[in-house]
Amino acid sequence: MKEYGFKGGESTVRRFVRQYKRLKETPNSSIPLEFDPGEFAQFDWGKSLCF
Repeated sequence: MKEYGFKGGESTVRRFVRQYKRLKETPNSSIPLEFDPGEFAQFDWGKSLCF
């Protein structure tokens, strides 16, 4: 690591990797969309391939 100019120690790298892994393991943060019937409509205007 010294050849790359890094002045920290091994414990600094280990701590960073441990924290990074924790962030990567967080659950999906999506929010389900729920609407009452007739409250909202969604359309897909893309081309469909019909054979």
